[in-house]
Amino acid sequence: MQGEKFLLIGNDKKMQACANRLIQRGYFATCCEKEEIGNILPFYPNIILPLPTLANGIISGTGLSSEGFAELLGKTQRVFYGNLSYNPFGERALSYYNESFLVKNSRLTAQGTLRIILENTDRDIYSMKAAVLGYGRCGKAICKVLQANGADVVSVSRSHYSTTVAGNEKLSTMRFEEFFGNIQNFDVIVNTVPYNIIGKATAERLTKKNLYIEIASKPYGFNINETDKYNFRYILAESLPGRFTPASAGENIADTVIEMIKEGKSTDEILNGNLDEGLLGGLVGFALCGSFCTFAEVIPQIETLRKLNYDIVPIMSEIAYNTDTRFGRAEEFISRIETVCKHEILHTIPQVEPIGPKKMLDLLIIAPCTGNTAAKLANGITDTSVTMAAKSHLRNGRPLVIAVSTNDGLTGAAKNIGSLLNYRNVYLVPFRQDDPLKKPRSLMADFTLIPEAVDAALKGEQLQPIAKEPG
Repeated sequence: MQGEKFLLIGNDKKMQACANRLIQRGYFATCCEKEEIGNILPFYPNIILPLPTLANGIISGTGLSSEGFAELLGKTQRVFYGNLSYNPFGERALSYYNESFLVKNSRLTAQGTLRIILENTDRDIYSMKAAVLGYGRCGKAICKVLQANGADVVSVSRSHYSTTVAGNEKLSTMRFEEFFGNIQNFDVIVNTVPYNIIGKATAERLTKKNLYIEIASKPYGFNINETDKYNFRYILAESLPGRFTPASAGENIADTVIEMIKEGKSTDEILNGNLDEGLLGGLVGFALCGSFCTFAEVIPQIETLRKLNYDIVPIMSEIAYNTDTRFGRAEEFISRIETVCKHEILHTIPQVEPIGPKKMLDLLIIAPCTGNTAAKLANGITDTSVTMAAKSHLRNGRPLVIAVSTNDGLTGAAKNIGSLLNYRNVYLVPFRQDDPLKKPRSLMADFTLIPEAVDAALKGEQLQPIAKEPG
């Protein structure tokens, strides 16, 4: 370890518990208030920031922006931070908000959810029928806790993978379409999906009998600004671990930081550049448009990126998401992609709009990119989920990789492809004439080069040569 001293920013119960756990494990740790930061920060080689790390653009407990705090850090100090979508603290900063921490915290979230249910009902939980929307970490933990306490639990998901896993855990399952038709029959509805999935017509069928608990982050399961228009009981349940079990939440932070240090791959090996950064992955959006004939070639590249340790957020245009063709049924493509990515597909403009403001992605890929989408990107039109994702992502100055597939690549689409080549932070997967004799004006990207194009784009480089020999 670089040093045995930890400075924890903040002095609430959670950070005090974090410090105590570090001390129990043989480290020196102390908490500090914001008035003390300037004086004592230079003397600690390891800094742990609170969770949530940022509140209204300010690091919790400091009164400083992330940039302002970064300016106080020495070159050798290491910072452990929480739930940020990007790293504002430099090359020696690491996030403890990783898979291990999230699994630990999901257990606390589930326990907090149970407490909220018991505090807001006068009925025996054994007689309750509960629906848990989404089957990620929190969804799984909440289902398990409610099931263990005797509730009749139904796991609701759009993903075949999730419903299969939930079924293996002896849970009843529903797809969202079935759930929407039966929503009024559930005493408790717990949402863990951070997208507006419940529409006005569905919400209007709920009554005072129904208790809706919102666990998800923004933009939540439905438009919470309209709760006064409906007749059901609504509870926004944010930050449950810190609210109900702050001591355990703080201990989870300490345990995760210690794990990162002992694993080695998260400390000086990475920080000093001794590991191949190409193996570290990143958060990548992968958007598919309606060139259906190429899906069989594109989807294996998603699998390849996953093997390279990239975390993939799948996106589909509205047409690609909803259309069955002779090349395959939409539901089958959706199931395969979600199974590979372990994320549900974003397919509406409201779902993808936060990509920019939340700085969600390190890189966005559009593959296949149709001539229609290329034209819209070249001319600033954002009327689909994919074009909105691209616009929202590019505002952060991060790379957009485009793999074209269009029959008019050398006619009507040519000027748009040329325009995109001149755009800052836009990179093309090398392409060729895919059938010069039968379709002499058609262009198609070499989809097998997507991983190489991604690696080059993350370095700010265009993979060359752009134009390849005809196929």
